Amino acid sequence: MLPRALTTTGMVWLGLALCLLALSVAKGIGLLLLLSCWMVAALAWNAARCGAGLARARVAVRDDHALEAGIPGLVRVQAWLEGGGVLPARMSWPDHAGQSLLMSRSDEEAWLSVQPTKRGWMQLPSALLSGSGPYGLVEARRDILGGERVLVLPRRGRVDIRAMAAWIRQAGEGKSAMPEAGCELAVAAGEEFHGLRTWRAGDSPRLVHWRTTARTGVRMVREHEQPREESLVVLVDPTEGDDGEALVDLAASVAWAWGRGQGRWLGLLVAGDRPAAIHSGASGTPVSEMLEALAHCASGEEGFPAVGAAWRRGAPVLVLGRGRARIPEALQGGPARRVRPGEAGALTWYGAREDPA
Repeated sequence: MLPRALTTTGMVWLGLALCLLALSVAKGIGLLLLLSCWMVAALAWNAARCGAGLARARVAVRDDHALEAGIPGLVRVQAWLEGGGVLPARMSWPDHAGQSLLMSRSDEEAWLSVQPTKRGWMQLPSALLSGSGPYGLVEARRDILGGERVLVLPRRGRVDIRAMAAWIRQAGEGKSAMPEAGCELAVAAGEEFHGLRTWRAGDSPRLVHWRTTARTGVRMVREHEQPREESLVVLVDPTEGDDGEALVDLAASVAWAWGRGQGRWLGLLVAGDRPAAIHSGASGTPVSEMLEALAHCASGEEGFPAVGAAWRRGAPVLVLGRGRARIPEALQGGPARRVRPGEAGALTWYGAREDPA
């Protein structure tokens, strides 16, 4: 049985019915008694009918992974009515204005404003779906979001990819560096000139090197190399406290900025109580999966997971944490730098996202 309450119209209706009832008894007017009884019966009929449609109402949260810790956001809620018919309803939340819906078989959308304070799972506030009877005298209410939760991702800031690449190449110069000689981080800036070759059918006229062609008498064209693939491995050793959370935000920012670029390979290793190992594949970089892993990561004694042959040996490594977990041997040999808790704010290539005013 859904809870019911009189609307403002219903309270006026009931007050009028009681006044007519009292007047009919005092004056002995049968017509007024009949009218008051009809009004009370109509009120009871409204109370019985107003909750029938709400029992068939269904609501689902559509989380688009856009929520970030400390940033106000919106959660999309879809509501529909099982079976036939149409039900005018109203969805409301504590401290939020209600939103009118015309529920039917098709989905209706409502937006809930939320204030996530930390990453991970966040339970949504209770939402009430209310519907009134035919005359709007009685309103039934149903809690539709009790226990529902959404995932809050780490806060993403600004990352200058080229400045970060130059900083990693300086491994060994600062106190945060881990001097491991090896390959450098290549930042491709398009195709590179490789040499000249004879012209072939189908070559673009724009590639013809006219000076060499005039000197040799043979049509020559410029040949370019495809840009080299950029590689980066991010290792996260979670720690507790605000400084540890700042490193998780930094990891999310790097994954977001690096993973969306073309021709880039990215690997993410997370240690702690919820270890994770994710890397780019044939279909691209699973940035969303990486952000979800960072949203769940927690401090613990577990080290980094093992890596397979698909990981890039010698790729530059960015370690975020105190360094309790050992870098897997398969990833050693390239330039590596570590950012310890409390050092994220000093990075010139990274800007943390500020709290909204």
